[in-house]
Amino acid sequence: MDYYQTIQSNPDLQVMLAAIAAFQAIVLAVIGYWNTRENKRRDFVQEQRDTEQHEYWQRREEIETEERCKDDERSELRRRESMLSFQLSMASLRMGIAIAVAVESGKGNGAITLAVEEAKRAEEAYQDFLQFIAANALK
Repeated sequence: MDYYQTIQSNPDLQVMLAAIAAFQAIVLAVIGYWNTRENKRRDFVQEQRDTEQHEYWQRREEIETEERCKDDERSELRRRESMLSFQLSMASLRMGIAIAVAVESGKGNGAITLAVEEAKRAEEAYQDFLQFIAANALK
């Protein structure tokens, strides 16, 4: 007698096999549910991590952009300060030359007056710049 005939002829064995099949189906359903729930939890946790990482990198990029802007502002201020300092030096040089020429010739020729006016303008521009820097430092 083969297995198929044995099962067909024994009703208790059929019930037992049916119970085993039902139990197996229930176990597989429970395992499937647990896996689905765990996958959803894992996906949620990963999504949270991804969101946190995205926010971190976005904030870091914002900070770097702000720092670049500040660096650009500082570079512009240094450029302006250098230019004004150069103008002061040139005005001082012109005044020295005008005074030297006036002393050598024994009379003023109007160059000293022009040099003094140029020096005053350069000094006023430099003072305005320093006041601008001081006002921005108080903000």
